[in-house]
Amino acid sequence: MELSGTLKYGGYGLGGLFLLLVIFWIISAVRIVQRTKGLPQALNNFFAAIVNGKLDAAYGMTTKAYRNQVNRKDFVKFIKKNNLKQYKTSKLAAPMSEEGLQRLNITAELNSGSGVPLSFLWTQEGDTWKIEQLVTRD
Repeated sequence: MELSGTLKYGGYGLGGLFLLLVIFWIISAVRIVQRTKGLPQALNNFFAAIVNGKLDAAYGMTTKAYRNQVNRKDFVKFIKKNNLKQYKTSKLAAPMSEEGLQRLNITAELNSGSGVPLSFLWTQEGDTWKIEQLVTRD
């Protein structure tokens, strides 16, 4: 009899632990969504500009700090080198916060079927998301 009482309380303990983990997961998911509101749309707008040949608009979606480091000519070279004008869709990983910035790793899938692994660092300027860094990943 005593063993069944121990198992009963152990079951309650495991159930409580499971409930706490579910609550923690829900809170974490809500925080991620709140911190990255509008980010998927900004990413879609960026690639839409590239696919439609509006490279000035795409370059304009970067921060001043990015434009100080990467001139327009090098930006266009990066786009061409990685065939990003052939962008079809992307596979996104969960964004990661880094000191007020959001790192978003994606695989840009191209019309050819190949994928280009990219890492974006995004920052919010007012209500607008801007690209702080854009590099390929290995």
